[in-house]
Amino acid sequence: MSCVEGMIQDEQIFPTKFGCFSGLSENEITVDGSSFPQHFTSHVKKIFRLLFQVLAHFFHHHYQDIIDITLHAHLNTLVSHFLFFAEAHQLLDRKETAPLEDFMRLLSHELHPVEASAAAKS
Repeated sequence: MSCVEGMIQDEQIFPTKFGCFSGLSENEITVDGSSFPQHFTSHVKKIFRLLFQVLAHFFHHHYQDIIDITLHAHLNTLVSHFLFFAEAHQLLDRKETAPLEDFMRLLSHELHPVEASAAAKS
């Protein structure tokens, strides 16, 4: 987690000053005057991969404890939002999410029962 925190706080990866990024080259992404490094997307993917590993660890090793303190609904919501965002922006590879594939399918069915049942019929 300290690795992720360090990456998020690094001004070279996530500039926070509007239009004040020095050393802009033609390989860097500019959005609304803010500059992002050439490998910005790979940094974000790495952050998502590391955070996913933490979430997978919670599910694999601590889910019963989370149920015991009645926080499982919150964790399920967190994970579903995290995974749907990652999927929408292609931030995680399918092989990385394989450990929670059954859970993701279950969440998808619970959140969108009509769409899931239509997909199951085809």
